[in-house]
Amino acid sequence: RERDFRLGKRSFLMILKGFSSSTPFFYPALEGRFYQSPIKGGGLFIKWQGYGIVIDPGINFMENMHINGLGIDDINAVIVTHDHIDHNGDLQVIDDLAYASGNRHEIEFYMDAVTSRNKSQMLMSVSDGQKHVLDTAMGGKFYLGKYGNIRVEFLATKHIPDWEETKKRGEETIVYQKNVSFALKISLGGDMKIGFTADTEYFENLSNFLQDCNYIIANMSEPEKNEYRRKEYKKMHLGYGGCAQLIETCNKDKPKEKCPRYIISEFWAGKSDTRRELIKKLRRETGYGKIYPGDIGMMFFLDRDSFMCDYCRCETNIEKLHLIRNKNEYGKISLICDDCLLF
Repeated sequence: RERDFRLGKRSFLMILKGFSSSTPFFYPALEGRFYQSPIKGGGLFIKWQGYGIVIDPGINFMENMHINGLGIDDINAVIVTHDHIDHNGDLQVIDDLAYASGNRHEIEFYMDAVTSRNKSQMLMSVSDGQKHVLDTAMGGKFYLGKYGNIRVEFLATKHIPDWEETKKRGEETIVYQKNVSFALKISLGGDMKIGFTADTEYFENLSNFLQDCNYIIANMSEPEKNEYRRKEYKKMHLGYGGCAQLIETCNKDKPKEKCPRYIISEFWAGKSDTRRELIKKLRRETGYGKIYPGDIGMMFFLDRDSFMCDYCRCETNIEKLHLIRNKNEYGKISLICDDCLLF
């Protein structure tokens, strides 16, 4: 896609992931069968006052950036929440592109200790001063931007099990490794805050951490049957029940105009495309309509409460947002304005 002039001048959140990219063996089988091979993964990108932040660049992240008019020169910082291929698979691609382009600007890398240890030898253009490890010694936050005006807070999550400790205790409850996976909250200035659950099962502190955000991107993964009745919750991921609990808790005692907008991401594509049904069920059961299924290329402006229409590319107030799904299973979901609807 041709680069839109607004990408360089405006502040925005761009979703570059819809389905999980943890199963790349799907791609050859699906290439050409579905619209633009949409099962390709990726991550998130935030542009704030000219500063570009990448979050969890999984497989195909840079490809998804290029398709949507962005490139290596748009990146100033990369944050990785944990060491799984669908969250850091394109780290080396980013490094290679920065190196090949003459390293025209330095990119700061922030990552969990395991990713730092496993990927350090592959990051050829990154000096020690550019790489930072997320741990409690940082006080749960760090600052980005030319003037240090972007605050990133991180919270340890429940995603990567400690199987030895779990077995030792002989309990049914999973014991999780500490300080190896994180949720994020990015304060951009004024009242604008972007929250990201990354991969985790639901726990109460997650809601407390994210409830003052304007946007919350929640990774669902594969829901399980028992969750639909809310009798139990998925382990290691939010699933359907965890997403519903997160929304209900973050919205509690707030007027609807003060509640976050939720973008549900990282759907599981192993069985069928259930995004429409899951979002409709979430909206119905939580009583809240500002819940959207994330897909590659969705762009929300942050300096105004607006979005970019995928059809005419106009900027429209977000209250006039419509979601259109391609007719094919796994087809791209588009953000559409009023004028692009016939009636």
